[in-house]
Amino acid sequence: MNELTERVWAVLSERGCIARNLVYEEATKLVRKLAREETRGLCIVTNDVARRLPETEQCPDNSSSKPTEPRAAA
Repeated sequence: MNELTERVWAVLSERGCIARNLVYEEATKLVRKLAREETRGLCIVTNDVARRLPETEQCPDNSSSKPTEPRAAA
């Protein structure tokens, strides 16, 4: 199976993890949407990398749904 179609991708911003367990196409669409909203520091990483963030910045698990709206800034 191609890694791009596996749910192994996460989206991060300068605020922390936005979403995880995405296929790569979902991650790129979310990054484009967030960029239009002027969210800074966006990147796509693997779930393994996203899990290394401090526990207070864990992001939602999107394995059974479409990407959710980004969480509000604290």
